[in-house]
Amino acid sequence: MALVSRVRKGGTKWQKTEIGAKIKAARKKRRKKKRNERGFASLKIESVLNKLILTFLLAMLPLTELRGSIPVAVVSFHLPLSYAFIASVLGNLVPIIPILCLIEHFSNWINRHFPIGRAILEWIFHRTRRRARIVEKYGWIGMMLFVAVPIPGSGIWTGSIAAFLLGMSRRTAFVAMTFGVLIAGVLIMLGIKGITKLI
Repeated sequence: MALVSRVRKGGTKWQKTEIGAKIKAARKKRRKKKRNERGFASLKIESVLNKLILTFLLAMLPLTELRGSIPVAVVSFHLPLSYAFIASVLGNLVPIIPILCLIEHFSNWINRHFPIGRAILEWIFHRTRRRARIVEKYGWIGMMLFVAVPIPGSGIWTGSIAAFLLGMSRRTAFVAMTFGVLIAGVLIMLGIKGITKLI
């Protein structure tokens, strides 16, 4: 009778200890699960940040620029299209100011010290001037269109060189190329969306 009475009141000391141990184990399990979830979330954020940085750097390079970085970010890195667009636009805009500010000093230094470099620069300048006739004809609107059309040989690197060769002011060139980069990014995004719908 005494045992039954103790069970009704809350159980024996052994039962209480066993229930307490189960509750403690369950709490420990929940805490471990939360830690794992937080760790997974932090790893996921770190992975996304690494992919965004790579996309940003790809957009800076003259061989890829924005027209190459957005498809790579979406197809290879599996980034959302909006993330790929923002990282690529920002990365593509970064080289404009350094190129516009330093290209004259760089070309003068090359001409003075490296005859082979001078020949290479002359070839690049001649090729750029030939490609950038639209800029020479239509000014900043031509520059915007030249950068906006996502075809090989256009883009901010060629556009910056063209702005230097044609004597366009840095501010005008930067504004025109910024709009051009945004238009190019939108066109590439629409292209990727259209292709994914067809697939």
